[in-house]
Amino acid sequence: MDEDKENKEGDNKPEHPQPKCCQEVYLELNKYFNRIKMFLEDKKYSVCAWKIVAAEIRRCFMIFYNFKKLLKIQSESPIFTQEVRNCSNALKNPLC
Repeated sequence: MDEDKENKEGDNKPEHPQPKCCQEVYLELNKYFNRIKMFLEDKKYSVCAWKIVAAEIRRCFMIFYNFKKLLKIQSESPIFTQEVRNCSNALKNPLC
């Protein structure tokens, strides 16, 4: 029982401090997807609402794909590579 309590307490604390830029990105993405969720709820999950959300998700994937290409181009820079690693580690351990 004490072990469960320790695990729950440990889950609230990130292992590594997060860079501020990554925290902001995480929070913005969280807000964005919560707005989509609220939109669907307001429209009572209608077929039309799902079509709008599907189009928006396709748009997001295109943005992510283009960002991935940009990262690949810039990955030759060792400083940039380290910054990306820091952000990746921070996103794996979100505050919320």
